[in-house]
Amino acid sequence: MDNIFDYVADFYAQDEEWNTVLQQSYVENFLRAKVWQGATEEELFRAWDHITVLCIFLGNSDNFLGDMTREDFIDCVGWCARNVSDFFVTPQEVAAFLDTMIELYAHLKKKRIITNASAPVEAKAKLLVDGQVQM
Repeated sequence: MDNIFDYVADFYAQDEEWNTVLQQSYVENFLRAKVWQGATEEELFRAWDHITVLCIFLGNSDNFLGDMTREDFIDCVGWCARNVSDFFVTPQEVAAFLDTMIELYAHLKKKRIITNASAPVEAKAKLLVDGQVQM
């Protein structure tokens, strides 16, 4: 695979159900916006890793993308720490994950795909206090 969009296409080709969790076009549009803003390839792959974690959580829970609350994002972090092998609850990892979610949700709100983008911001404020994860 050559670029981030090949990885996105491969992920969605593996199971059509991922589009019911988070549409491929939304992800590609978000990543294109990041490219336009000057994101490096490493930053794009990091964002994609975080988005796949969100998709896995949403696919295994009763939550929907636009209905996620602060508590749902906190649950997401805890669930992923227990169930996603390369997701670690460190201040840096949690901050990076929630920063990606903040960007993604702001992008989706700007595109009028969701109506509220505050949940990941609120989750970050509650989870990260004085540089430590509060779980």
